[in-house]
Amino acid sequence: MKRRRKLIFIDETSTDMWDIRQRIWQPKDSRLPLVIQKANTKENKVTIIGAISLEMKSVYHQITNTTNIETVSEFFKKMSKKIDLFNKVIVMDNHAVHRSNELSELLISKGAIVEFLPPNCSYFNPIETIWSWVKGKWRNQLLQVKDLS
Repeated sequence: MKRRRKLIFIDETSTDMWDIRQRIWQPKDSRLPLVIQKANTKENKVTIIGAISLEMKSVYHQITNTTNIETVSEFFKKMSKKIDLFNKVIVMDNHAVHRSNELSELLISKGAIVEFLPPNCSYFNPIETIWSWVKGKWRNQLLQVKDLS
């Protein structure tokens, strides 16, 4: 019987962090948690790099503030200490960092097989569903008040 290789889907998601506003409106008697993140500029971001497979019971993730070769390589190095990557198929989108020779060499040295999704086909990556849920949670917890002027 032929053994199937396990697929591990990798992706990142980010959200902007906004400055605290002077006034905050919240309905009276609201029980919603009010979480405010401090940031110096609008450009500050929180990024989560994540991995999931059909066999994983949770998302393996790392929180950072950017997606570059250093943070993604660090993610895979830490992940390979918890999850054996030998003979696993790592499925990624076409982000420039994912396509780097350095990252491919790192994954191949761990015994992984690297595959890329077709361009603009993120709906083939099941981790996108998780990112939608995570971003929904962020939107509910991070207060972003738009200027009404």
